[in-house]
Amino acid sequence: GMLSEVIVADAGSRDATAEVADIAGCRLISSTDVLGARLSPPRSTFITDEGKTIDFNQVVNAGFGVLEQLGAVFEEAMARNQPTVNRAEYGIYLHACGGFHLIQPLMQWFRCPAVRSALKPRFERQLKILFYRLRSEQLWFEDAVVQAPQFRKLYLLQALNFYGHWLETMGRLVAAGAFDPDAQQRRDIVAARTLLVETVLRLRQEGAFGWTGPVPGIDYETYLRFIGDACHAYHGWQLTAFAVRASPTRDN
Repeated sequence: GMLSEVIVADAGSRDATAEVADIAGCRLISSTDVLGARLSPPRSTFITDEGKTIDFNQVVNAGFGVLEQLGAVFEEAMARNQPTVNRAEYGIYLHACGGFHLIQPLMQWFRCPAVRSALKPRFERQLKILFYRLRSEQLWFEDAVVQAPQFRKLYLLQALNFYGHWLETMGRLVAAGAFDPDAQQRRDIVAARTLLVETVLRLRQEGAFGWTGPVPGIDYETYLRFIGDACHAYHGWQLTAFAVRASPTRDN
């Protein structure tokens, strides 16, 4: 077939990447995730495709501000000992990834010793929310399947999305040296791996891994997300194997 578009992902390079991409008619994107992995203080600035120099610390501060605004409902629920938050009523779920592609690059910045003292309280708030969300969403998915079994496939795909991204986030934080989970947190990570396995088995019963395109109740966009979410889940599974080795509770 004919090539219709070339996308160049740039991580704040100081060479002529942006200029060459523009001349060649490519679409240039700057990924926060790539920038967060590549940069580290004191070299924390990058240049946008418009030629503007930006300090990634400013991006991180603004990003944490967004997470704190979106996370307020979870903190309120935790303060009330509320076991779950309704996914359908919360803004972060308007993002297909559940906000994890914002969370991952921001929290990985905590790996840098130079910024730990400033970010520690904000990082720990978000970490607490993430572990609350694991318990909250498990309850929500279980109830949703019972209350609306006609949407069972869709809910299972959403569960795959959440558990896979959640595990991937934990694995990436540990691998980057940003987070050293305690014994209870490791047990929670093992529990999330078990929930992922159970979700995959239930999807297999639905024939999901034999789908070659959209099926009744699953539109084309959701089908494509399923492919991507399966990749995130596999990545998260690989990255969190450390928790199984370190925990007395083992999953399969």
